[in-house]
Amino acid sequence: SEKCYGSFWLTSCSNVIFSSQCEDSYNLSFCRDCVGCHDCFGCAGLRKKEYCIYNQEYPKEEYKEKIKEEGLKMSYNFNAEEIFLMSEEIEKNGAKFYRSAAADIKNPLFNKLLLELAANEDVHEKVFANLRAALSEKEKMPTVFDPEGEAQIYLKALVDTQVFFKKELPDTKQSKPEKQIMEDILRFAIGIEKDSIVFYLGMKEWVPEVLGKDKIDSIIKEEMNHVRILSRELANIK
Repeated sequence: SEKCYGSFWLTSCSNVIFSSQCEDSYNLSFCRDCVGCHDCFGCAGLRKKEYCIYNQEYPKEEYKEKIKEEGLKMSYNFNAEEIFLMSEEIEKNGAKFYRSAAADIKNPLFNKLLLELAANEDVHEKVFANLRAALSEKEKMPTVFDPEGEAQIYLKALVDTQVFFKKELPDTKQSKPEKQIMEDILRFAIGIEKDSIVFYLGMKEWVPEVLGKDKIDSIIKEEMNHVRILSRELANIK
């Protein structure tokens, strides 16, 4: 892969930014698990698609116009407070996912594990909230004039579409053995946690040094710890 930035697990890709697990693709931004695609923004799980935004395909010229609009939003320099707010939203999504999965799992041991993982997300959400509360006034300063709060709205949209992408949640109501369903859930969660690491590494580059850029490393370390916990639990199930 070449001309790729803030991205991981790419194969034969070019001009890709803040994306992961993509193959034979080019001109991607904020994408995950896309194969044989080009000119896509904020997409996941696509195969041989072009000119897509949040998994919706557009005619070429309309796509270009919409990308210009997204490009204007991406021109924001996000500060540390905005990144921590986004982190809290990711953890909320994670806790909701685990509790939803637990509601469909009858095995008491698996159910307990999922609820413990949900509680873990709750703890991490509080960690990020505490980090945000500890920011100095300078680190909380908006980096651009944004009277309508569009930067925060944009960040939330990226979180909701890129991390814990609802369309791809594993089906916990299938008739296959619960052990296999649990393995699917944990594998899915590991992949999403890895994607969130990619997301944070990319967003870190948008935070100026004087506005708390170093604190984003705390988030990345937390997410790496999530992956270790999930990987250990998956190994224990097998």
